[in-house]
Amino acid sequence: MNQKNQNSQFSARLCSDYPGRLAIVGSGNNCTYEDMQKGILGLTGKLREMGVGKGSRVALWGYNSANWLIAFFAIVRAGGTAVLVNYSMSTGDAAELLTMTETGFLLCGDNGETKKDPDAMHALASLAGIPEGHCLDIRPDAVDLGSFFRDAAETPEARDESEADETAVIIFTSGTTSTPKAVQISQRALTFDADAFNENTGEYAGRSVCVAVPLFHILGLLMSYAYLCRGATVCLPANYKPETLVREIDAYRVADMAAVGAIYLSLAEAEGFEKNVVPNLHLCMIAGVMSTPVQMMRLELQYANATFINN
Repeated sequence: MNQKNQNSQFSARLCSDYPGRLAIVGSGNNCTYEDMQKGILGLTGKLREMGVGKGSRVALWGYNSANWLIAFFAIVRAGGTAVLVNYSMSTGDAAELLTMTETGFLLCGDNGETKKDPDAMHALASLAGIPEGHCLDIRPDAVDLGSFFRDAAETPEARDESEADETAVIIFTSGTTSTPKAVQISQRALTFDADAFNENTGEYAGRSVCVAVPLFHILGLLMSYAYLCRGATVCLPANYKPETLVREIDAYRVADMAAVGAIYLSLAEAEGFEKNVVPNLHLCMIAGVMSTPVQMMRLELQYANATFINN
């Protein structure tokens, strides 16, 4: 794994030592580290052409995918702030959040609304007052960002080291008690947490991780970033159904996993669990906490080779 300076810039920390190694797999949208780097550089240039610069707020609305991660890193590299929208949110609710955060650009992948209405991106842009020229369709069926920018040239990050404390991403709280609140997170905070995770799990963490939580939540985003910094493979399953997870874990020999407790419990009941999951998984991160100590003990018995970490 490449050794980065503790203060090196955000996307520059992504591993570059293994260009041919798979960086992101799952959902039929695989890409190597070289593909990912080219996609980030190319999309950064495209975003700058669209007018994205320091302080620009750029909404990212879509299911977990290689395109989503490439778009996230490109937004930050271009100097913008990535505004992460729940992929299950209605167009009207999403528009309220984008208006509240004064978001001026929109990158739209597949999500709950586009599955019902292919024109959902334009509907959201219209409601949020985002100009047509500030929108980009990044659905995997429309563009593969990992292969589209094959000839992308190196471009510097818009922020220098002194600006690492500026907001790089806005994540919304669940809104279970009131309207979702916008939480601002800096490049430095994400980098610090990724470094801390990698340093503290060095003897446990493997060379691949299944991220079975949304990327618009902090655990999904942080685990993806931490593992990509260490040159590992990030698996983004198309859904969190037990049969899908068993298939992906087996196919890519996934060593680690990030999911909520309920996912681990249901996965343990799936056909093929003992044969295809137990031998592979060695580190399991739980989003939130288990409901009871008994459930935690049950997991530790079922996942015989795994160490569990509550986040």
